[in-house]
Amino acid sequence: MNDPQQGPPKRVRGHTRKQAIWDFEPDERFTVTFDEYVQPIGKEGKELTSFLGTVAKMSQHLEISIKDWRKIPQDKKDDLWSIVKEKFEFAPVETEEIKLWVMADINRKWKTWKYELKKRSFDSSLTIDEIVAAQTDSRVDKEDFRKLVTHWFCEETQVIQFFVEKKKAIRSKSNEPHVLGTKSFARLADEEKKKDKDGVRPSRGKLYILSRTRGKNGSIVNENAAKVIDKIKVIASDTSTSTSSTSTVIVDWNNDDLARVKGKERGDYTQCAGPKIRMPKSKRSRVSQVPMLKARINELEDEVKEMKENQAVILQFMANYKNQNPNGEFSNVLNSTKQR
Repeated sequence: MNDPQQGPPKRVRGHTRKQAIWDFEPDERFTVTFDEYVQPIGKEGKELTSFLGTVAKMSQHLEISIKDWRKIPQDKKDDLWSIVKEKFEFAPVETEEIKLWVMADINRKWKTWKYELKKRSFDSSLTIDEIVAAQTDSRVDKEDFRKLVTHWFCEETQVIQFFVEKKKAIRSKSNEPHVLGTKSFARLADEEKKKDKDGVRPSRGKLYILSRTRGKNGSIVNENAAKVIDKIKVIASDTSTSTSSTSTVIVDWNNDDLARVKGKERGDYTQCAGPKIRMPKSKRSRVSQVPMLKARINELEDEVKEMKENQAVILQFMANYKNQNPNGEFSNVLNSTKQR
């Protein structure tokens, strides 16, 4: 029984279901826009990433006892892609890079799911049977979970886990956490780009500052982040080293403002940007950013067409005015308009 002095019990957030998306009609889909760095943006992008989290926990498609994503049968991965395609379509155009991003995100969430299971279930003082019996999550297949738990007790796994925890401890000493919650850096960049009068995407340095500054009081998350921010601001004050990008130009992240402070990126993740998309060698020669660039060219062609139409209207107006006022000067009309 709860102590009345302690108040009502704290509500625990249930797991994400995204049932509304699962219940879509056959012809109903979310359209998700990907930016020039192959990252989903907008509220639809958030829906996609949340939905992929539910897909990663589908025990009938992804066995948690499998050690490596590369060991998952290709037909299972194809099924996952088909499920995503039934609920989402992609803009400006679907590309192989977008598919790779989707599958890589499912992979990341699948590995995170296995980590969460171990964090809340593993107890070296219990037996395998006791741990399996205590598992009540309906998303977990009992027999598959038993295989995973057996792997946890393997001596090799214990050694690997020791070094993983040691690395985490080292990283935590220089940790610079962001305050974005579930919002991705791609979505933050898109929002800031829309606010800018020239439609300029913010640099990674600016995104770092925004993501380490608390919105309520403007304080920095910690001293480590504050030191990095000071250095970024020094670089930003030097106009000769400006690294903000335009709406179409892709910036070299190995030489931008954040890279000058924190060094070049290593691994599969780019700080204040997102995961890197690594194209398999067999596809690099025939798949690239060409489809997305073609879509952008089509947009520019539409803009040019509109400008030509506006020019034609202006020229027709000028011609009509001259016909009606053969002795009048058109410049006088412009001057009188400005004076008004």
